[in-house]
Amino acid sequence: MDTIKSGKKTKPWKKLALPASVIVAIALLVVFDDGNTGVQVNKEQVVFAEVKRGNIDISVEGYGVLKSKKQSIVTSLTKVTMTELLLKPGATVSENSVIARFENRELELEYENKNNELKKEQSNVLQLQINNRRELLDEKDKYLELHYKYESARRYFNAQKKLNSISALKLADSEAEMKQYKSQLDGAAERLKQLEELHKVATRLQEQKVEFAQLQLQNIKEQRDNLSLRAGMSGILQKLFVELGQTVEAGGEIALVGSVEEMVAEIKIPQHQVEYLEVGQVTRIYNQKDSALGAIARIEPSVENNTVTVEVELNSELPKSFRIMSNIEASVMIETLSSVLYINKPTNVQQNAHASLFSLVEGGDSAQRVPVHFGKANRNVVQVLSGLNQGDIIIISDLTQVSQDTKKIQF
Repeated sequence: MDTIKSGKKTKPWKKLALPASVIVAIALLVVFDDGNTGVQVNKEQVVFAEVKRGNIDISVEGYGVLKSKKQSIVTSLTKVTMTELLLKPGATVSENSVIARFENRELELEYENKNNELKKEQSNVLQLQINNRRELLDEKDKYLELHYKYESARRYFNAQKKLNSISALKLADSEAEMKQYKSQLDGAAERLKQLEELHKVATRLQEQKVEFAQLQLQNIKEQRDNLSLRAGMSGILQKLFVELGQTVEAGGEIALVGSVEEMVAEIKIPQHQVEYLEVGQVTRIYNQKDSALGAIARIEPSVENNTVTVEVELNSELPKSFRIMSNIEASVMIETLSSVLYINKPTNVQQNAHASLFSLVEGGDSAQRVPVHFGKANRNVVQVLSGLNQGDIIIISDLTQVSQDTKKIQF
């Protein structure tokens, strides 16, 4: 029989500083040993529970965080350096919210060069139009001159034909001269037509150069605009991968933005319990204030730090206490045990284990140590396989300070 005497001492805290847990445990026990009755405990300082019979839901327990179902990683299009940070993780953002500003001196120089190239090509279009117009006017002057000569020769020939005194030779010469001018006029008209077509082609080619220069400048401008990093979607800024003054290469990750409209729970489950899990199993998530229901949507095949990640889709709108990236606990319902003995889970008791507890004896002035075999458990209760009967009253609070050799305690 254990005997722990509690004699009076003079200010023992001045001699020895005890851990808080030990002080609490000692406070629970007002102990003496008379050789027969054993250890005495303050009844008001222990917790009792009754062994009951009924149905219990067995679950696998885990922990994790709430994450956005829809996420977007914002990346850099070019090599940039952060010069100003405007928003920090946790901030609410809209699609056009500016998270940070960056600089790229090479990009600024390239923008100026492309802008100058565009102005040059636009000037070339104007110069080409001037040259084309001058060339076209020259060609029209030639055509008009030939047209005048042809009309003069035609009128002269027609006039000679009406005169009987003109010789046949002179008339033939006059007709030949008229036909020559007509041929030259037709050639000038064809050249004028072809020249207009060539001008159209040349102008179109030069305009395409302008369009290409505009596209290049627009591309650089978009890169410049992206130096002000925008969220790209409404939600929460969840993470920044870059610090102020840091340089990011093209394609580098800068920020993670997640929607707040839909969330999923990412739960870590001990590796040895994953065998009980299946997609679709009902899962309840908890925080310190609220709970919500969901179902397993995905089980990752890989193991990390002896845990497996499970993704839980949530069934309905969550209470406001659940926030993005907040820590949660989870219970995955794997089966229901019908009409079994169970008790509120005692301190330091695990499922499928053997332990000894103190059971209240008739009269309620003492408790006897009894061996108990436990079965399956959830976060609140544990199945009793043997050692206890329905209606038994058990101490479930921590009595680890009582020796394992102690068989009985008094109140």
